Amino acid sequence: MCSADSTGHRGQSCLRLASAPWYSCTHIGRYAVNPQPKKALARRAAPHIPQIAGASRVVTLAQFWMGRDAVYRAELTEQIARNAAQTVERVNRLLAAFAADGVALRCRPDTGSLVASGWRPVEVNARVPMAVPDSPHIDAAACDLYDPHNELDAWCVSNLAALAGLGLWLEHPEYTDGWCHVQIRAPRCGNRVFRPW
Repeated sequence: MCSADSTGHRGQSCLRLASAPWYSCTHIGRYAVNPQPKKALARRAAPHIPQIAGASRVVTLAQFWMGRDAVYRAELTEQIARNAAQTVERVNRLLAAFAADGVALRCRPDTGSLVASGWRPVEVNARVPMAVPDSPHIDAAACDLYDPHNELDAWCVSNLAALAGLGLWLEHPEYTDGWCHVQIRAPRCGNRVFRPW
């Protein structure tokens, strides 16, 4: 196991939840941990970023691929395709949990998708600022959801047991302002919330 300041698997620094000061207290930086998330989350209206409803509350494989399945066909292995299907399935279950608690889902204005970043072939990942070289995005084992007001991150931090039930791990919200990074592969330390390096 790794400690709060040690480096975990794949260069990820992990938080040991049992000893993290915010786990048993009421805060994680600016993210409140509240056992009643419906009341805890501030719902800010954003007229330029439409909320979505109905069938649009899902992520499709096409949205997750972001067109890269055609451009980088040679890198799209059977294992990456299996990971993508599993990631999209778990993300859609997470989206259903958000919707059940009344968390606003917003699409990226430029794409009309909930996905901020899906599959990243090695070449694409190398161009992403601050991306770790062995990002789980490369293996289609991670998805960044568009989160302009950090409401999705706040819900996840307030609902760690739900994340565990979905088989998802969360990149620490301090590193994901404007998006919510979830992944289907545990960092080496296995903690639900982790730092990217």
